[in-house]
Amino acid sequence: DRLAALTLLAKADAAATGPAAWTPWRQTLLRELVTRVQRVFDRGDMGAELAERLTVRLDDVRDRLASEPDEEVERFVLRMPRGYFLAVEPERVAAHFSAIAPDVASTEVRTAACPASRPGAYELLVVARDRPGLLSWIAGSVALAGLSILTAQAFTTDDGVAVDLFEVEGIFE
Repeated sequence: DRLAALTLLAKADAAATGPAAWTPWRQTLLRELVTRVQRVFDRGDMGAELAERLTVRLDDVRDRLASEPDEEVERFVLRMPRGYFLAVEPERVAAHFSAIAPDVASTEVRTAACPASRPGAYELLVVARDRPGLLSWIAGSVALAGLSILTAQAFTTDDGVAVDLFEVEGIFE
């Protein structure tokens, strides 16, 4: 019932804002979000297969971070959303550790870049305190820098830090 009410509220809010706020693209995004949330509600907290996959990935991450203090690794694992560990390969998670694990000051922004799996593309990690509009500011800055965003993944830690991961390439050859 709450999901249905929130869906109606989102539609009404967007429609009341104006035609630019309720586009077919946004309708599709909302429909996909509601479908995925409903699937989670129907399925329960987490299926056994997904839980096993998460356990294997977390063990792999812990192995890769064996040289780091155990308490820092466990703090990192506990504050990150499960979806991050399921979406990002363990070797990349380990590479992100040094940018994500330390506390982030309110105005601090951390970045890291490395070659991506596609030729000519790069992975861009941006870590900052989460706030309204942050993802759009980052995307705008990336575009102004002459880069095209191929993929984007956004995660938020339990303590309010945004971890945004982009795959980018130069707009021009």
